[in-house]
Amino acid sequence: MRTYPDIDILKSDSLVFQLPDSSFYAKSGKALSYEAFLYSNDTIGPLPTWITVLSDSISFSAKIKPYGIKSASYNFILKASSENSFVTDTLAIEIVNEPPILVSPLVGFVLQQGFNSIQVDISETFLSTDGD
Repeated sequence: MRTYPDIDILKSDSLVFQLPDSSFYAKSGKALSYEAFLYSNDTIGPLPTWITVLSDSISFSAKIKPYGIKSASYNFILKASSENSFVTDTLAIEIVNEPPILVSPLVGFVLQQGFNSIQVDISETFLSTDGD
């Protein structure tokens, strides 16, 4: 068993995560099977839909596409099994929110003193590249 570094990923990026072949091994030389679970609030649950596990008897990998999901830290349990025994380890993935970018600055607005109000459409002023 090996400890993995935590992964930081922008919400607008995607990642293919591959465990090194030496992460888990069976002393018997038998093939391993891999599983992954979401670990949240002391509860083990299914993986979110933005993670696809691609595992076989040799390796574990996952496609991570967090576009449009909530920025947060997600904890996962990785499990390797062989016959009647298994071992687990954890992995944390931090989904990082990208700030919006300024596309077109607001210019030419003069506000006079008083109680009047104006409505300004700023929908084209900023752009969120990660779907917020």
